[in-house]
Amino acid sequence: MQERGIVIEAKDHLATVKLDRMKTAGCARCGLCQSAGDGRLFLEVENPAGARKGDQVTVEILAQAAFLSSLFVYGIPLAGFICGVIVSGLVTITWLRAIIFLTLLGSTWWAGLVLGERYGRQHRPKIIQVIIATQDRSSLPEQPLSE
Repeated sequence: MQERGIVIEAKDHLATVKLDRMKTAGCARCGLCQSAGDGRLFLEVENPAGARKGDQVTVEILAQAAFLSSLFVYGIPLAGFICGVIVSGLVTITWLRAIIFLTLLGSTWWAGLVLGERYGRQHRPKIIQVIIATQDRSSLPEQPLSE
């Protein structure tokens, strides 16, 4: 999926891009962006195009990467929860049951976070095109992006 946005900060090989929330179902469910509460979204992306602050850019977001990152973060802990319930149900000693459940849940929660973070960093969205290059838009009034 490709989105348009404006670079609000560029450092080294990364940039923060301000996007308008798209009306598509994929954008609404993705969850990669951090919301500002007013419909604007912020996304940290790779910047191989060398975009600078104020540039209007096209960002490529791989839908599969967003899905797999979510699967790591939510799916692995859920599997640990289910395994913890099943395995601890086989034990008759109450305190040992609790230890087994918490150990399985905690270790899979941690593993899911670590794997999701690692996968997310390896498959970070990137700027594929600079549409309008400007020196600095900080003095211009803020306008919504057009499609």
